[in-house]
Amino acid sequence: MIFDQILVTTDFSEHSKVAFDIATYQAKLCKAKITLINVSEPFEVPAVLTKQLNDPEHLKTLRANYETAVLTELEKLAADSFHRMEVESVAVFSDKSPANIVADYAREHGFGLIVISSHGRGALSSMLMGSVAQKVIHSADCPVMVCPAKE
Repeated sequence: MIFDQILVTTDFSEHSKVAFDIATYQAKLCKAKITLINVSEPFEVPAVLTKQLNDPEHLKTLRANYETAVLTELEKLAADSFHRMEVESVAVFSDKSPANIVADYAREHGFGLIVISSHGRGALSSMLMGSVAQKVIHSADCPVMVCPAKE
């Protein structure tokens, strides 16, 4: 199969970097564009603490700084990890399931392949906590390449 757009996921863990070389190889083979995506929970302060803030505008600044820091780290990771390829970086802040966000993003933007790493926690852990990779496989409309964690 030839893919013109490849979506690569990261949670900034060492395990997620396993997928980068494979995605790079596939992208070079197909002359595809790579987009690196990270899904993070939004920066929220509990309501009890919000009431005690002297300057509510400071909270907006903290939130903006958090989002900028995540995007900066994502762009740095993209620049350092994909063998000098041009990689778009996308940071999504949502309290929805990361798997659904990734599958929806791929669908909405016409990606032909999703590359995701597996943490390799084992069957029991996946059954109790759920596996993001497994959920992406079940909810994506395009092929999903799962890269096992290196031990």
